[in-house]
Amino acid sequence: MKMISRFALGIFAVGMTCSLLACDSMYVFSNQDVALRKSATQFAADAAKRHYEADALTTEPCGARAQYDLTVHQLYLTNLTDSDWSDVEIWVNHQYVVYLPHFEGRTDKEINFWMFYDQSGNRFNTQGGRNPLQSVEIYRDGKMFSVPFTMVD
Repeated sequence: MKMISRFALGIFAVGMTCSLLACDSMYVFSNQDVALRKSATQFAADAAKRHYEADALTTEPCGARAQYDLTVHQLYLTNLTDSDWSDVEIWVNHQYVVYLPHFEGRTDKEINFWMFYDQSGNRFNTQGGRNPLQSVEIYRDGKMFSVPFTMVD
């Protein structure tokens, strides 16, 4: 029994240390979307290639909704339409981005806050409420869509 307990404690300690240090090669939880199974370095490198399209703002309905959970630092995004979307950028606070090559209609995506990076390689962090989630937007088809969002109860 002691051997199992020590092993479990060791695995937990490695996982916590890795998550605190933002390890690139270890995943504690695997994402259902293969496109979101990247390392922190890969997310940061992808974000560095993108820039916020402020001139692309539109007032059209977006066909999506989002909820966020501060406890697990996660954004839950839903494509409410029957249409599949390609080349989708998810923007938080006009600064941090995650790229999705494909977002199927009538599906959900779970995106951890640590996946969002800005062009300088800084990771999105709410900093205990000092940097709150203020906006969620989707850029696709040359248009920026504001996504209504709420906090998970």
